[in-house]
Amino acid sequence: MRNFLTVPALLLIALPGYAEFIEEWNIEYKSELKCQNNSDVCHREITIIDSSSKVSKYTVTGPVILAIENRQIVSCESNATLSTEGAKIFDLDGSQVATVIHRGFLRDCDITSDGSLYWFHYNKVIESVPKNILVVVTSMGEVVDEQVISKGGRIKFSYGEKEYELSIQKPELPG
Repeated sequence: MRNFLTVPALLLIALPGYAEFIEEWNIEYKSELKCQNNSDVCHREITIIDSSSKVSKYTVTGPVILAIENRQIVSCESNATLSTEGAKIFDLDGSQVATVIHRGFLRDCDITSDGSLYWFHYNKVIESVPKNILVVVTSMGEVVDEQVISKGGRIKFSYGEKEYELSIQKPELPG
């Protein structure tokens, strides 16, 4: 069993039939990848079973972030093979808290090191030039920083009294 107490989140990749007990939430987390035959079109079915045996289900595209401190599940909703509207933030009871509309082709997503903010890295062609777009949101989906960036490297932003720094790759053509 993993000890998640030392990290604010766990980024889950496409592991078929993944199941784990998450001690901090006192829940059983199950994830199953379902794909159409002979296709890259897939979705993930997530099931949460809490200590009272209540079952909550989610159908998402992923990748999925379990935001331990916020008690939330974030599906970044990759738009590589499917047309998805945006990333989705869920509470553990299955209710959707927010949708963060995609700003371009999703390259990456994660949570800040302190576990308080989620960030999404996109590529988009603007005036015939590939650009990076970084969007940072709170656990309620409120945008606190959005930057269009012409290069890769270390990107800084602040929220409240805190300064953050992320590393993103250089802009590429979407796709």
